Amino acid sequence: IFKNVDGVISTDTSLVHLSANLNVTTYVLLTIGSEWRWNTNTNNTNWYPSLNLLRQKNQGNWESVIECLIKQLNS
Repeated sequence: IFKNVDGVISTDTSLVHLSANLNVTTYVLLTIGSEWRWNTNTNNTNWYPSLNLLRQKNQGNWESVIECLIKQLNS
């Protein structure tokens, strides 16, 4: 299924790891205190070059994350 989609949008779930391993463009929506593997100050990760990390700027506020996602999808 992943090979037949343009991209994947998800939170930190197993879907992210599957799509990333298949080199599918993936947008990961993260909280401020996300897991260590997603780094803290970058928008990408060394493990999965096809991932785009989008993280909250304020705890519990997803608005900036969704706005950033929309901008990236429209680029």
